[in-house]
Amino acid sequence: MQFDQQKVYILIEGEPSSPEIPFFRRCIKELKKEQQLPAVEFDLLAVGGSNAFNSMAKLIYGTSEFHKKIPVLAITDRDFRMQRDLEQKKGITDRQLVTDGKVRELYWGRHEWENFLLEETQLIAEICNKIPVFNPGTGIRQKISKRNSITLTGQQLDTWLFEYFQANIINEFLESLKYHFYTASICPQLENPRDEDKLDITKIRNWFQNPINANCTPEKCRDNLAIFNSRFENVLAELEWESWVNEPASIDLEKAKIYFRGKEAFEELFKRLDTEIDLIPKLKYTQFIKDIFLGELEKHLDCLLIQEIRSMLLPYFEII
Repeated sequence: MQFDQQKVYILIEGEPSSPEIPFFRRCIKELKKEQQLPAVEFDLLAVGGSNAFNSMAKLIYGTSEFHKKIPVLAITDRDFRMQRDLEQKKGITDRQLVTDGKVRELYWGRHEWENFLLEETQLIAEICNKIPVFNPGTGIRQKISKRNSITLTGQQLDTWLFEYFQANIINEFLESLKYHFYTASICPQLENPRDEDKLDITKIRNWFQNPINANCTPEKCRDNLAIFNSRFENVLAELEWESWVNEPASIDLEKAKIYFRGKEAFEELFKRLDTEIDLIPKLKYTQFIKDIFLGELEKHLDCLLIQEIRSMLLPYFEII
């Protein structure tokens, strides 16, 4: 693979065929055109998983003049990372990353890029309201139409999102705990919880600690339990998990939009939309994202997602 000496390289998690990759490229070009980003040549490369970032970066460092000044950039998911861990990574200097041949990881300010879409409920409603109602009597075939003519609002979509998060709060908490369960030396991963493991915080704690009891010798069990109990408490304290698990109706929707899994939430929102307006032809989630929604969103340079991209790249584009 050939790399240009006079380009800033931005790596990103995802496959080249993923719909967001060309969308991000177009957005960066438009930000440059509107002088919201300096006129720097760049290339955005989808590299699959984040574990491939540094191996790709070493190839780029070997040829690039720009990346003698700034590290290779890599946009990646925040996932369930704790704020203190993000701050610790920020403490590594750009010069050190260049010297070591490593990327500067730029974490989305939310769980993943789809979380920013959850803030666009009003725009989604407007897009769906503009889709023509199917009328077989006209003989005119629309590219896309809907059977039901109900008028949607952003508030209605927010209500659906709240209902989704309310019904899935325990699953979100469990996913956060799974993310922080890293101990291949004891057992590879947590087993899927049974229904009785999800009844309350105490049951969930027992499920989280069970691999220690099951796989450690008695002399190592106590120390490992202390470590995992501390890890559990750290996760519990990062958000208001205990209150939300005990009383799902108390969930803070805005925090859920930021910290919970955005892709799953947006996909469920799309399914609910499709149920309500009954799209013709039936679209998959990825088709809706690619063919309808992202094309409309990129007309709104002031939206949160595009401005997030700008804020991540601007400090580095200004150096070149």
